Amino acid sequence: MRKTKHVKILGLLGAALLGCTFLATASAATPNLVITGVRTTSADEYTPSSQGDWFSWAQASHAHPNRPNVYVQDGSGPKIKVNAPGTNGEGGGIDGQTLVYYEWKGNYAGNIREFDLQTHQRSDFPAIVSTKWDEYYPSISGQWVLFTRYISDTHRTAVELYNTQTHRLSTLGTDHGRHRWVYSGQVNGEYAVWGRVRPGGWNVYLFNIATHTTTMIPHVAFSQYNPSVAPDGTVYYGQSGNGCGKAASLVRYAPGGVATVLHKFPAGLDMGSSYVDARSDGSLQVFFTQANCRQKRTDIYMGIDSYTVAVSKTGSGTGLVTSYPAGISCGTAACQSTFHGGVSVTFTATPDSGSVFSGWSDPSCGSTPTCAIDVESDVSLTATFDPSP
Repeated sequence: MRKTKHVKILGLLGAALLGCTFLATASAATPNLVITGVRTTSADEYTPSSQGDWFSWAQASHAHPNRPNVYVQDGSGPKIKVNAPGTNGEGGGIDGQTLVYYEWKGNYAGNIREFDLQTHQRSDFPAIVSTKWDEYYPSISGQWVLFTRYISDTHRTAVELYNTQTHRLSTLGTDHGRHRWVYSGQVNGEYAVWGRVRPGGWNVYLFNIATHTTTMIPHVAFSQYNPSVAPDGTVYYGQSGNGCGKAASLVRYAPGGVATVLHKFPAGLDMGSSYVDARSDGSLQVFFTQANCRQKRTDIYMGIDSYTVAVSKTGSGTGLVTSYPAGISCGTAACQSTFHGGVSVTFTATPDSGSVFSGWSDPSCGSTPTCAIDVESDVSLTATFDPSP
């Protein structure tokens, strides 16, 4: 079926924001993350995704922004074009050896496809996913594929979650109209995030796959957009001020906590699509598209929202210190681990037979056997064990 493609406002959200006006209030900022450039050429780069050494993105020349291609690269290896010859593409997500992405040709509706990172073979999804309508903004984690569907006849958008094992399709959110839509963010582990745009405000939602519950991130700004999510449900998203590049921020929201501004963009810059890569060493990388509002250009940047947590023991007694979430088991193995920002780590001190626990170096924890610390910087904690009286 031939039709005009849905406008991809979110892959290049900075450009979309140029004609919009927002009124926002920002949360109190913590010290800025260290932000580094990942793809900052003269071309427009956006829709980043990453897993381990693999990195994928969409790229278009600034002269022809509607003709992007998808690329993937393994570390410093060769740059590989993903979408088929004669087509255009935008990025998606990576899990294991599979990259999901969006591909279309001319003015025909596009679909999401799979790309094998080892064989470079492309494959289609079943008909329940690949319909005559437009499917785009895909992300993958395990058996879950998150994407957006657009039905042009009714101007209806839907965020869909597909289970590749059961072949079941679940709708997480819908909207319709020329000025109302929903869009997919990222699926990661047992969590998926998505957004809704309406004239009255832009919101971000977190869906818990295990419990089938949806939570709206607290609305502290008119515009909250382009979410990504860590495997534990920590959400990262953009927050805008009054117009593109005015009071724009990268924000983190820990489940059950509060929104924390991690990075404030300089005036004239704004945030596009984001993607979280939680790495095997415990560190967490947040990739995002950065839009230059005046030049209408986009590049890809990254911030590392991770900190080192170290435990030591003192005194003439002996004992074990463990952590929740897991990572520290000081006395049998690891006395140091990495946790991402915003996590509350609870330490438990267990004295050996013939010893007693005497206290923590952190005065807020005192001599109780458990100590909870919110990780927003590197942590160094000492547990004291003494001989039993």
